[in-house]
Amino acid sequence: MANLIDTGMRAIVHRVLKRQGSGLLKRFDFSTIRAVSINKGLLERLLRDNQDTEYGRKYHFSEIKSIDDYRKNVPMTTYADYEGYINRMTEDGERNLLSSYPVVYYASTSGTSGSPKKIPVTDRG
Repeated sequence: MANLIDTGMRAIVHRVLKRQGSGLLKRFDFSTIRAVSINKGLLERLLRDNQDTEYGRKYHFSEIKSIDDYRKNVPMTTYADYEGYINRMTEDGERNLLSSYPVVYYASTSGTSGSPKKIPVTDRG
């Protein structure tokens, strides 16, 4: 009897996973076909959500309307460009500097290329 239940349960689980997996595969395929527009939408949302942060005001997020605008307004950066903001966040408890999203924790790098670096992580991230 237990063997029949196990076999039946396995069949049900298999059908559910196959159905869910198929949906995930279709979503993945759809996303890869539309990758540019999906990423453009993500960038637009991030700029809009963070336009009133100190960093967003500095680089005029509210004025960015295209990827070219983003490239013109926001320079290439390194960790050193964010370190002062991160120190203010961790040492002084300041918010709304780099992100409008609440920081849930700070990841730490291993420090193999110098001292360990703190990386703010939000629930959206």
